[in-house]
Amino acid sequence: MLRDEVIYRPGVPADAGLLAAFGSEAFVDAYGHALNPRHLALHVARTYSEEQQRGELEDPQAWTIIADRDGDIVAAAYLRWAPPPAQLAPEMRWAEIARFYLAKPYWRTGISSDLMVAVLGSIRERGGEVVWLQAWEHAEVALRFYRKWGFLEVGEAPFLLGPEAQRDLILARSLRADPRAPDA
Repeated sequence: MLRDEVIYRPGVPADAGLLAAFGSEAFVDAYGHALNPRHLALHVARTYSEEQQRGELEDPQAWTIIADRDGDIVAAAYLRWAPPPAQLAPEMRWAEIARFYLAKPYWRTGISSDLMVAVLGSIRERGGEVVWLQAWEHAEVALRFYRKWGFLEVGEAPFLLGPEAQRDLILARSLRADPRAPDA
């Protein structure tokens, strides 16, 4: 079974090049059809450079979980300790899922659910109480997935893609519940 061939491991600085290529491709596959190509290219260059990935992998306030299949990254999540948006309870320990991507050939395989189990477990093991994320308002598949995992919409935030303003939804969930969704 395909899911049995994937291991979930922490990202390390040596993964920066592979993670840059993976992130670029996964972002374009997920959103490229709906975005201005010039703005998309600018965002990808800024967000997924090898230097940017190395810096994120070396940040002591952040960590990456990689889904690895025979040395290839098939999914990854970038997590960090980040204060929640203003309307949320700042006295709790919040972690942000800053990125959660799956390679297109692995869509609808269950690997995204396995990665979410690893993500929520990792945050909980580090003492996180609540997790939040931003998702593009038009990313219907992603929004359905997050809602299935118990994330609730708690606000919105602007997201700049080049000079173009997009609207992201802010979703959050407690980690006091079971880390697995009922249908995982």
